[in-house]
Order: sequence, then structure tokens, then C-alpha cells
Amino acid sequence: MIAGRYTYAPNEGKTADWLSHELGNKTVNLEQLSESGQRAGILSQVSRHYSPMARPLMTADEVKRLPGPVKEGSRITAPGQMLILPTGRRPILGRQVLYFEDPTFDARSRIPPPCTDDLLQAGFASASP
Repeated sequence: MIAGRYTYAPNEGKTADWLSHELGNKTVNLEQLSESGQRAGILSQVSRHYSPMARPLMTADEVKRLPGPVKEGSRITAPGQMLILPTGRRPILGRQVLYFEDPTFDARSRIPPPCTDDLLQAGFASASP
């Protein structure tokens, strides 16, 4: 599993703003045209200018609009999208894993949780006389 954050479409605007900020910016080229010459006849000159400009990779609104899973009643029939923010790497726009459709993940989901925490047991063991 990749270390980092995994998220789906948020319900709150503050969370969407935070995610947009965490995703960072990308550079887009803004094209500007300027025309000079006669207006009645053929233009004598058209000039194009490209300006690099920063834009959020995804705006807060785009983050909030990430498609969720498709459901029929309470049953999920198709996965939704998710954002994966791996530590030290570029963000990934991914698709949810429907664990119950994958035999390996489904089997892992059926493993019961441990009764105790290993770290908690180690702490109690060292604290006893």
C-alpha cells in the first residue's frame, strides 16, 4: 500500500478547499491574440502571445464533483473516483476498489480484527514489575 492520503468527494467546502490546496498547481499556457491593420479589408497582422499561468490541478468545486459509486438500492454496481495523495509523489486520480468483487480483497476483509494491539501489549508488559 502506498503511504499517503486516500480521499473521496468531500461534503464540506473547507475540506474541498484543503484538498485543492494539497493537490497543488499546474501550469497552463494562456493564448492571447492581438490584431492590427484595416478593419474593412483583410487584417494585415495577427499576433499570438502565450503566457504561462498557474491553475489549481483541481479546484475545490471539481474536487466536490468527483463521481461517487453507482448504486442500485443499497448495492454498489460501479466504482466511483478517488484521489490518492502519495507521500513525496504526484497525486493520482484513481478508481475505487470494490473489494467485494475481488476474491483476494474479499477474503482479507473477512479476517477478524485482533483482540489486542501489539504495541499496547508491549507497553503493559514493560510497565509491570
